[in-house]
Amino acid sequence: MRQRQFAFALASITGIGLAVAAGGNVPDAVTRRSGLTLAPMPRVAQLYASNCQGCHGESGSSAAEIPTLAGKVGYFTRIPEGRRYLVQVPNVALNANSDADVAAVLNWVLATYSRAQLPPDFKPYSASEVGELRQARIDVVASRRRIIGALVAAGQVPSAAALALPDPVALGREKFVQCAPCHGADGRSSVVPQYPKIGGQTAVYVVNALKAYRDGRRQGTYAAIMASVARPLSDADIDNLAVYVESLDTMK
Repeated sequence: MRQRQFAFALASITGIGLAVAAGGNVPDAVTRRSGLTLAPMPRVAQLYASNCQGCHGESGSSAAEIPTLAGKVGYFTRIPEGRRYLVQVPNVALNANSDADVAAVLNWVLATYSRAQLPPDFKPYSASEVGELRQARIDVVASRRRIIGALVAAGQVPSAAALALPDPVALGREKFVQCAPCHGADGRSSVVPQYPKIGGQTAVYVVNALKAYRDGRRQGTYAAIMASVARPLSDADIDNLAVYVESLDTMK
């Protein structure tokens, strides 16, 4: 009884199904003796975990900079160009897995994270369809914008905002609050004359400087201060912050 309660509690906390069997595959000695074993993850879920989950998250939603799959990606299958787009985005089109595996992952993602948004007559992707479509190379930004416009015009999506990507300037502005006390709200009103005016500095320079401070490769008078600010920042945070700092040149 206690064993079953433990299995149920662990499954509830982790979201992982557990099965009771002798000689389990869980490495912990105590867990092995209890007879618990992790239920095997379906192969298609393993493919998603190893190829997609790092960016899109285990629930289809991850960092703000990454397009959310949950409750959204199914909309694209409502028109032919949108259906093609899901195969032709670079990380899908250029994926090293077979056409059959890519088709299986696409169908699994759509059914798992966005079933409600699929059209009533949705037809699962086939290996042959994927093999043909992934040969094309597209302008991702232009294609996405065109497809969203077509979906809105056809009444297939509530509004363009439903599929809009986050604004890197807005995301960068959120991070800049930790910079403003020294560099000023506009990046050019430093509280100490020796602090550099960074408003309008190129994004490339800001990215390189922040990563150098974060990784300990840049030294100098203010290196310790800058390192403490930069260390918690992810690469995506730095990219967004750099875009915002560059945009301050237009706010004079």
